[in-house]
Amino acid sequence: MTRGQDGDAHVWDVGTGAHLRRVEVNWQHGLALSPDGRFLVWPVKDEKIQFKDENEPNAIHTGNRLRMFDLTEGKFVERFGGFEGDAHELFFGADGKTLVTVDHRDAAVRFWDVATGKVERSFHAGQKAAPHQVWRSRLSPDGKVLAVTYQPAGRGFFSRFAVKLWDAATGKELNDLSGHFTYVEAQAFSPDSKYLATASEALSPFAQQQLKLPPDQVFVWEVTTGKKVAQLPAGGTAAAFAPDGKALAVAEKDGTIRLWDAAKWAVSGEFPGPSEQVTALAFGPDGRLYSGAVTATVLAWDTRAAKPPAGRK
Repeated sequence: MTRGQDGDAHVWDVGTGAHLRRVEVNWQHGLALSPDGRFLVWPVKDEKIQFKDENEPNAIHTGNRLRMFDLTEGKFVERFGGFEGDAHELFFGADGKTLVTVDHRDAAVRFWDVATGKVERSFHAGQKAAPHQVWRSRLSPDGKVLAVTYQPAGRGFFSRFAVKLWDAATGKELNDLSGHFTYVEAQAFSPDSKYLATASEALSPFAQQQLKLPPDQVFVWEVTTGKKVAQLPAGGTAAAFAPDGKALAVAEKDGTIRLWDAAKWAVSGEFPGPSEQVTALAFGPDGRLYSGAVTATVLAWDTRAAKPPAGRK
């Protein structure tokens, strides 16, 4: 499944590349596909719901509603009611029974029962130190940890971009991952939920000089402790772990895709990648790597064909 620049979702046969279906969704918010490939869910505005926020007493906000489309039956399933929120990111749990939404404006996290369309529990994954908005979020494969990155409001040069880990069951903050100075474009959990990779574009020469830091902005963290276990000499616009967890794929700004050995955190292979910026990476069950770029082109890569680049270790 892909989403084009017009916001529409497209379903493809990965074996043949044949286009199977187009579904009108949106492009400014998240889009979730159920683990069995049957349901697509995305948020839309619900004009019937208007509400205020005590932190913004002069503003009136419009609520959201989740739309679900059954790809097997080719029809909408109206199961979710409207709510006072602005769902920005959403994803299914591994069993497909739970759907998680994360609000952009106030970091409200809701866990929905897919069968009933009702909220089971909720908490706020907010930043208390400074105004913020949710930029990216990701649920670990085991469903136990939620990673959230934030877009600071009114930030100056070289402000840190926060990345926090939250206990999905209790709503307790677990770890604060510090080190990013630009937008965190990618988050990727390892299949066993042990590691989280986060990636930003590499620091510019000016930023390196001012901060007295190397350009490196791809980090690998141990989820349970929040410890940084690797800092890769690169910047990244997309990242994904292989299904066996032995490799991490990172796309750099120029479109180059590198494979990193997850045991040594050394480059094991490289693809030239598309000529435009890569916005998404994902491994298929067969081990092939798929990349999506701003040109709306999806490419499939045989990772066995990747060779260590000359001059790198």
